[in-house]
Order: sequence, then structure tokens, then C-alpha cells
Amino acid sequence: MQCYMTKEIIIKDIVSNTTLNDEGVILFKVISDLLNEGNNVILSLNELEPMSSSFMNSSFGAIIDNFGIDTFKEKIRISDYKPSHAIRIKNYIDRYNEIHR
Repeated sequence: MQCYMTKEIIIKDIVSNTTLNDEGVILFKVISDLLNEGNNVILSLNELEPMSSSFMNSSFGAIIDNFGIDTFKEKIRISDYKPSHAIRIKNYIDRYNEIHR
């Protein structure tokens, strides 16, 4: 029986910025690998600048496209965030849901 864990990703440690698609793809690959292994993920936004829409499309949007919104909500948690981060991510997910209904 395999035991799955919760893994923390400190975003600033794996991407150089949060404005480019390419950096979002890097984050997507890391999250995707962990989800494919059955793990839960904590994303630390510690010391992170605001994320661009391009970055979010290539990371969060790609996760939702590949795993579904329910998996995103159930398996991914955000930590060490500023209120502005929370608002931006919530608005992104709300807009995503509206567009993809």
C-alpha cells in the first residue's frame, strides 16, 4: 500500500519570476508530477511578487485543464500569501469557471 504525502513547493525557489509563461510551465510540471504521484500540494507564495495572467494560465490554468477544477481545489493549498495574492487567485479561478462552463 502506497502512502501519499503532502509536498510543499516554495514557488520562489523553482521559478525566477512570476510574469512569464515559461516560468508558469516550470511550476506546472512540478505540480503535475506531484499530483500524478497522488500527493497533495502546498504552494508557498512567501516573498512572491504578484503573478501575471500569463504565468497563471501556464501554471494554474494548465493544472485545471489537465486535472480538473475539483482536483485543483481538493489537492492544492496556498500558504504564505498576501491578501492581494488570495484575491488574484480567487478571481482567476472564478473567471476560469465562467469561461469553461
